[in-house]
Formats: sequence, structure tokens, C-alpha cells
Amino acid sequence: MKKASVIGDSISTYEGYNPEGYLVHYTAREIERNSLTSVGDTWWMRLIDALGAELLVNGSYSGSLVTGDAFPAAASFERIDVLKGSDSSPPDIILVYIGVNDFLSCIPVGIFTAAYAKMLSGLKKKYPDARIICATLAKAYCDGVARWLFPEQKGGVSLKDYNESIRKVCMEADVTTADIAASGLIYETLDGIHPTKNGHKKLADAWLESLKDSTHGS
Repeated sequence: MKKASVIGDSISTYEGYNPEGYLVHYTAREIERNSLTSVGDTWWMRLIDALGAELLVNGSYSGSLVTGDAFPAAASFERIDVLKGSDSSPPDIILVYIGVNDFLSCIPVGIFTAAYAKMLSGLKKKYPDARIICATLAKAYCDGVARWLFPEQKGGVSLKDYNESIRKVCMEADVTTADIAASGLIYETLDGIHPTKNGHKKLADAWLESLKDSTHGS
């Protein structure tokens, strides 16, 4: 069976399923609050199951950005290296869903683009035989808060430009893009960022639908 690793931020954390010392958003309290009944309800485990694979390492770290010179930046050596198993077996599939914190931190698009390219370069160098799949960034809504809208821009930085950057960098690196943003997905949350059980399902469904149409990448 193929083995899959994940690199992401708080959206992809789950208590007991991240490396020791990594910050986790989905603690037992948040798991219950968001109506998740098991790790099988997360977008990434749903996707891994659908791809006929098994989890190797979920290297997601709550609050992390792609950008930055050191850990826990996703482009750092430590974040990339942890995706191998405890027996140093490389992943066959790497799922990448990260960048929301860069956007919300108003990181300029050029800096984000360079960091994303560095991350992909590091992943390809460390795991040359892995299939790398990167998702664009989806918008969210707050359940029960009708007036709340996910920002299209933050501090002069455009979410549209961020997603275009991800598409471009992935094409240049020859890795697969799961363009979930292009589907128009707006997933359910309680806080504007972190998916509920229903939100996780919508994310997983969007990944799978995008991959049906994706012919690019390794």
C-alpha cells in the first residue's frame, strides 16, 4: 500500500497524529466542538483513504507559514525532513495544504511565491519519487454568522494572487495542483478558518474532484 504524508497548518492537525512537540489546533476539545468523531473525518484522512493509501506522517503545525527562514516554516529543512517515517521510509504521496497563515499575515505575494518554490524544491530533492499534490486555498464561512465573509484581500494582499502563485509555482515545479479554489468551494467553520466535520468533508470532496481533472505533475 502506498504511504502518504501531509504538510500543513492548523487546519490539518489532529491530536495524536502530529509529530511530538508540534502545535495542534484540533485538541480533544476542538475535535468535539467541530463534531469530528474520529481522525477519519478529517479532509486529509478522507483523501488518503480515497487514494487507497495509508498515513505515514502528518507533518502539520498549527499557526505555521510557508515563509520564514527557520522552523516551523514549511520551507524549512525540519518540516520537510519529518515527512519520512520513523524508519526513514519515504512517502509515496505528499499532500500540501498551507498558505492561509501567510495570507492572513499579509506576506507579500513575491515573498510567498519564493518560499513556496523553495518548499517544493526541498520536497522534490528529499523525496524525488513522491507524487506531490498541492491545493490552492479555499475560502470559509462561519456557521450561524451570515454577515461574516472570508477576506478576498488582507493588508493589500489578494487571495486570488496567492492562488495564482500556487498554480504557477506548481506548474514550474511539475507537481500536481488540486485547484480547490477554482471550484468555488466555501467550507463550513465555527471560527472562519478551521473546518467542522462538514467542512472537512467538503474539502476532501473538492480535492478529489480536482484530481479527477488534473493531468499535470508527477
